[in-house]
Amino acid sequence: MLVRAEGIDDLIKKTIEDVLSDVFGEKVFKSMLHFMETTYSFKWENVSRFSEIFDNALRDIFGEGSTIIEGLILRKLYFQLKLELKWRKNYKFSDYIKELRRNVKRPRDVQRV
Repeated sequence: MLVRAEGIDDLIKKTIEDVLSDVFGEKVFKSMLHFMETTYSFKWENVSRFSEIFDNALRDIFGEGSTIIEGLILRKLYFQLKLELKWRKNYKFSDYIKELRRNVKRPRDVQRV
């Protein structure tokens, strides 16, 4: 599968969905999705463009435990893009997502897991 710049948003959204569904199950994921959309007034389809809102929503729901979930999402996403994930001090989940959206400009092979 190839990812183009315009497809990175779909890949980010799909990866987040996969991780949240794997960790919490489909029913809980759907409840979380509904809570986020109604409480934070954003459409799930745009989650990669509103990564700061998603980041805040996870923190509100899970507190500091949200960093574990975000780490799972980022590891899977970078793995699929065949990129090395380098943890940076003072970087938030949304910073990594913004960086990916900015830097994925040409097709890349993606490893689906």
